[in-house]
Amino acid sequence: MITDVLKNSPYIKDAIIEGKKVYFVSDSDVSYDIIIRDFSTEYEFIRVPNLFGDSFRDYKFSSSVYQKLTESLKKNAVRNIKIEQAFTSKAEGFDRSRIKKKITQSHKKIESDKPAFIYNGDIDYSKLTCTSLSKLIEMRKNSSQTILYITQKEEYKQTYGQLYCSAVKIAAAIQKNGIKKHDKLIFQFSDNRNFIECFWACMLIGAVVVPVGVLEDYHSSNVNADKLAKICNLFSDVYIISDESLFSDVNDFIRNYNLDCGSFYAQQFMHSESESFTAQPLDFEEPCMYFFTSGSTGMPKSVGLSQKNVFARTAGEIMMYGFDEKISDFNWMTLTHAAGLIWSHIRDIYLDAFQALADTSVILSDPLSLLNYFSRFSTTTSWAPNFAYAMLANAIDDNVDYGWDLSAASNIYSGGEANVSKSMRAFLKKTRRYGFPDNGLRPAFGMTETSSCITYYNQFTYDSFSDDDMYVPIGTPGRGIYIRIADSENNILKEGETGYLQIKGDTLLREYYNNPEANAASFTSDGYLITGDLGYIEDNNVTLTGREKDIIIINGLNYCIQDIEDCADVIDGVEMGFTAVISVMQTSGENILLFYAPKDEQIFEPENINELKALTAKIKKEIQRKCFLTLNHIIPIRHNDFPRTEIGKKQRNPLKKDYIEGKFEGILREISEKVSDCVLHKCMKKTPISCQTGMPQKIHVCSVSQAQTDSILSELSLTENCELGDSDCVVDLSFSDPVEFYEPECSQEMIKNSFEYILKTLKKYANVAKPLKVVFPVLYNRDRFDVISNSISAVLRTLSLENDNFSFKIIRMDNLHHKMIRSELCSCDKYEEVYYIDNVRCIEALQTCSGVCEHSNISGEIENKLTVVLGGTGGIGQLLCRYISETYSNSMIAVIGRRRISEVADIIAGSGHDNMIYRSADVTDSQQLSKAFEDVIQQTGRKIGCIFNLTAKSVPRNEEMTIDYILSNDRSDIFSGSAAVKLTGLINAEQLRRKYSCKMYVLGSVTADFGMVKMSAYAASNLLAENYCYYTDDEDLVYIGLSGWNNIGMNLKRSSGDMKEFLNDFNTDKNGFLQGFTAETGIRSINDILMTHTGNCLAGVDNSFTGLQFRIDDKINNTITITLDDNSMIQTAKNIIASDFEQLKPYVVYMINPMSGFSDVSGSRQLEERINKIWSKILNTEDINNNDNLFDIGGNSLTVFKIVNEIKENLAVELRPVDIMTYSTVKSLSEFILSRSGEKRPSPAADTSVRKRTLKRGIR
Repeated sequence: MITDVLKNSPYIKDAIIEGKKVYFVSDSDVSYDIIIRDFSTEYEFIRVPNLFGDSFRDYKFSSSVYQKLTESLKKNAVRNIKIEQAFTSKAEGFDRSRIKKKITQSHKKIESDKPAFIYNGDIDYSKLTCTSLSKLIEMRKNSSQTILYITQKEEYKQTYGQLYCSAVKIAAAIQKNGIKKHDKLIFQFSDNRNFIECFWACMLIGAVVVPVGVLEDYHSSNVNADKLAKICNLFSDVYIISDESLFSDVNDFIRNYNLDCGSFYAQQFMHSESESFTAQPLDFEEPCMYFFTSGSTGMPKSVGLSQKNVFARTAGEIMMYGFDEKISDFNWMTLTHAAGLIWSHIRDIYLDAFQALADTSVILSDPLSLLNYFSRFSTTTSWAPNFAYAMLANAIDDNVDYGWDLSAASNIYSGGEANVSKSMRAFLKKTRRYGFPDNGLRPAFGMTETSSCITYYNQFTYDSFSDDDMYVPIGTPGRGIYIRIADSENNILKEGETGYLQIKGDTLLREYYNNPEANAASFTSDGYLITGDLGYIEDNNVTLTGREKDIIIINGLNYCIQDIEDCADVIDGVEMGFTAVISVMQTSGENILLFYAPKDEQIFEPENINELKALTAKIKKEIQRKCFLTLNHIIPIRHNDFPRTEIGKKQRNPLKKDYIEGKFEGILREISEKVSDCVLHKCMKKTPISCQTGMPQKIHVCSVSQAQTDSILSELSLTENCELGDSDCVVDLSFSDPVEFYEPECSQEMIKNSFEYILKTLKKYANVAKPLKVVFPVLYNRDRFDVISNSISAVLRTLSLENDNFSFKIIRMDNLHHKMIRSELCSCDKYEEVYYIDNVRCIEALQTCSGVCEHSNISGEIENKLTVVLGGTGGIGQLLCRYISETYSNSMIAVIGRRRISEVADIIAGSGHDNMIYRSADVTDSQQLSKAFEDVIQQTGRKIGCIFNLTAKSVPRNEEMTIDYILSNDRSDIFSGSAAVKLTGLINAEQLRRKYSCKMYVLGSVTADFGMVKMSAYAASNLLAENYCYYTDDEDLVYIGLSGWNNIGMNLKRSSGDMKEFLNDFNTDKNGFLQGFTAETGIRSINDILMTHTGNCLAGVDNSFTGLQFRIDDKINNTITITLDDNSMIQTAKNIIASDFEQLKPYVVYMINPMSGFSDVSGSRQLEERINKIWSKILNTEDINNNDNLFDIGGNSLTVFKIVNEIKENLAVELRPVDIMTYSTVKSLSEFILSRSGEKRPSPAADTSVRKRTLKRGIR
C-alpha cells in the first residue's frame, strides 16, 4: 500500500493523499528522480512547503510534470539538465529604515564669514638634508640602521648599508642589460625585499619605477589584467621586472596580450659581480615614479610624481611632528600604493630610522600580530585603512591579557578610506589598558596625486567623539599645501559650507601622463586639483562628507565606478547605460550599491519576481568574478525612475538620497533571498492526521506500573508485550503524568530528582544498535510547571542527534487518550512532537517576526533608569553592556554575577564605562540576589527599568558529553547543576521583576528547541527557562533564544582542534538552520527584538532552511531552478516552458552550471583558483597556497559556514561544514567537489589528522 511506503520513507515528513495525488512535505532536499524511483508512477507526488490550511493545493509542480519536462528538454537536445525546487520565506522581517534615518543625520557645523581656505606656510627647502633620491641612497651606504622584512615564513634583517650594496649590484646589472635613464620598469613583486632593492637600483641609474599590484590571474582576461596591459602600452621603452616565481606567468601574460615590452626577474641580478654603474640621477621636478589610479573611462590614469613632490610630502610631515631618526615605523600595506613607498619607506630612509616591512597577509591572517609587533618594536608610527582598526577591535578579547606595551605609539594613522568614528573608538577603548596614547590614533588623508598623506587630524580621542558621529575630520595640511572648498563654479565658499575639496601645492602631481582629457577635467584654471570629494572647513581642519568622484575605496583598495557599471552593462537582461554605482556612509562603514534597470520591465510584475531575483544574483556573481568586489546591495529600478540631467548624464545623488530615505526598502525585501538575522516566534497550527497505515507489528509498552502497561496493551488490542530488543516501536508512558515530580517552587532537590528519573528512563535507549522509534505520551497541563515535561523534548532531540538509530514522538495531551496513542502509532508522519489541545491535533509552527524598529520602544526602559544585567561578565554579557552604554543616553548598568569583585575588576575597568557597577551574588540564592538588587538601587538612586538575564552554567570542555557517556558514568549532576542556575535563577529573578514592576529579557539558546550534540544538559536547562516564560504568560517576561555566537560565549573554541571537533559533531541536515552570530549581528538581532517589542522568540534561525520548512508558517516563495551546461540552451528551455508548461513560467529561473567548465586539467586548475578566491575573500588575505590547511591560516567555525554558503552561491555545489573540515585545503576540496560532480577522478585524500564522526567516546 502507498501508506506503508510513505511511512517507511526516510525523506517524507508528512503527506496528504487526495485520489491519486500525494501532497507531501520533506525535511531534506529530495529530488523528484528519487520519488519516481521509490514510488509507483500511478501516483502524482507534489512537494509543498507545509500542510497548513488549504494552500498546499495551489502547488502544481509534480513528479509527472517533472518527468514530462525533463523528457521534453532532452528531446530538444537540452542535455545535462538539473531541475530543483526550493521554498523560501517571503517574510519581510524587521524594518530598520527608521533607525537608518537616525544614523544618517548630518553632522552639525558652524558657518562663518571666513573663506574656506587653509595654507600653513612654505617649505624651506634649504633646511632639507637632501632633495635627491639617488643622493639620499648614497648617504645611507654606510648606515647600520636596519629594515626588517617580515613574511609568513620568516623574518630577514638588512642594514641600509647592505641594502645599498645589493642595489648597486642590481643597478650595474640592469644598466649592463640595456636599461637607460628614463626607461620605465613596471614592478611585479610579491617579495618586498626584491621591490626595495630594485627601487633603490632604479633611483641610482635614473630609471623610472612603475609599481603595479601583482595579478591574481595572468592567464585569463579580467579587469586587473586588462589594466596592466593598458599600462604597458602607455609607455615606450618599458620593461616588466618581477620575482622569479612570477617570471613564467609574466611572459605568458606578455604573449597573451601581444605586448611590446621586455621582461626579467630580480633574482638573476643578485649574484652579479660587477658593482660599476653610471649614476644618472633624475631632475628634481621630472617624474621618478608612476602610480596608477582608475579613471572614469576605465583606463588607468598615470600619476607621475617627482622628487620635489616626494620630498615636499616628507618635509611637511617631519616639520609638523618633529620626527627624527628615533622613530620606529611599522608598515604592512603594499609598496605599490604611494603611501607604502613614499609615506613610509622614503620618509624612513630620509630620517635614517628603523622600519619594519611586513607582508599584508601576515597581519590579515592574524590581526593581533600587528599589536604584538607594535609592542615588540616600540612602534611610534604606522598607518592602515580604517577597516584595520575595526578588525583589531573585534579580535581583541577583553578576558585575555596580551601583555602589550603600546605607550610609544604616538602617530598611528588611519587613512586610505573613509574614517569611521565607531571603529576608531572601539580600537582606542580596547588598547587603552596597554598604554596606547589617548591621541595616538590620527585620522589622515591623501591621494596618489598628492604623493600620499598630506593632512592630519591631531585631536581625535575616545572621549571627544561618539559612535554616532557620521564624519571624522581629516585634519590640517602640512606646509606647502593649499586647500580650499569651492562650489561647482570653483568659487571659494565660506567656512562651514559644504562644497568641493580642491588641493594645490608642492606635493601635487603636475599632470596625468598622456591624458589631456583627465587633465582638463581634473584641474582648475588656477592649478587646483578637483579631488571629487565633498567637505567643509572648520577650525583650520577639513571634514569630508562624501564624494562625487569616480573612485570608491573599500578596505584601502581603489575601485573604479565605471568598471563596475561597465561590467553590469554587458550582462544579458540589463539595459545598457542604466547602471549607477554609489557609496553611502553608515556608522559601520561605507556601503557600495549598484542600481540597474532591467531590459524587460515585465520582470517587475509579481509573477516574475523569481526572474528578477535571478538577474540580481547573476549581476552580483559577475561583479564578484570580474571586479573582485562584493556589493552591499544591487537594486533594480524602472527606466523612468533612473535619474538623468537634461542632456542625459547620469545623476547618482538622487539615488543616494532616495536610498537614505528608505525608498528602496520594499524592493530590497522583495528580492532578498532570505531575511537577515531572522527572528521567529512559535504558534500552534492545526495538523490533523491525514495518512494512516496499520499498527506496527512489534510493540513494546513500558510504564510506571504493570497495571498501566496491561491497560495500554488492552486498548491497543495487543495480546502480548514484545521484548524491547525485538521491538521496532515502543510506547513509553514513563513521562505521561510526572505528578510526583511537581512542586510549585521547583527546588534544586526536585530538579535533581527529576533529571535522575529522566536519565534512568532513557538509559535503555541511549545506545540502541538498530532503528527504534519511541512514542512518549505526556500530559499537557497548562496550570502547572514541572521539570520533566518541560525539558524532556530537548533531551530526546539531543539523543536522536547523537544516535541515528533512535527516533521519537512526544504526544502532548490534555488527558491520556488511548485512541490518540493508537492514531499516532498508525500515522505516517514523522513529527517529533504533536499537541492535542481541546482534542484538536496541532504541531508547533514557526512564524517570522516583523515590525518597525523604533528607538522609543525600548529607550523608556533604559534611559535615566537602572538596567540590571545578570551574568554580564561573559563574552555576550560584555557585548550587551557595551551596546546599552553606547546606545542609550544616561544609562546606568548594574552587573550581578557569582564571581567576586576581585575576579572581574579588570573586565569592569576594561569596559571603559563609568556608568557600570558590579555586585556579587549567587542567582540560585534568593536572599543574596534580593540583597544585591537592594544595594544597586540604593547606590544609584534609580528605578530599575529592565533586567537582562544571561545566567547560565558554563559548559567546560570536560563536561561536553554524550547522553550515553553521562549515563555510563553517572553524571546526572551535569543536568541538575545547569538547570539550577538557569531555572532557579530565573524564578528568583522573576520574583524581583514583579516586585520592582519592570521588564525582563531572558537570553537563552535555540538548542532548547533543536538539541545539540554533547550539549543535552545545556539544551534542557534553556528549554526549562523558555517554557517557564511561556508558562507565566506575562508580556513583561520575554525569552530570546539565540543561535550560536562565533567564538563567543559557549561557542568559544580555544583551538582549531576544538573547532574541528565541533564541526565533526555538527549535523547539517538537522542543525544547518543555525545562522550563527558575529558580535555585530548578534547585538543587532537583540536590538531589533527590543525595538519592536517582540515577545518570546528564537533569533538567528534560517527560515528558509529545508529541514525546517514544514514548520514555517510564512508566505512562501516557490522557485524551480533549471540548471544547464550552456548559455545557448536557455532560450530553448524558455520556449518549451512557454508553450507546454505555462503554469510553471512564474516560478522558473535559469542558471548555467558553474561546474560545467571544470572537466579537464585546466578546468581543475580554474576550480582551484575560484575556491582560492572564495577563501581569500572570507579570510581577508591574498596569499593562500592551495595546500594550506584552512585551520592553520585563520579559519574558524564561522569561516566554515561562510565558505559553505559562498560555494553554494558561486558554484551551485552543496557542501556540509564537515566536508570543509575533512578536505581542508583548496586542492583537496576542489578534488572532492570534482569527484562528486561526476568526473572520473580518484577520490581525494582527506585530512587524516581530523577525527572521523564517532560519538562512542562520549566526551571530548
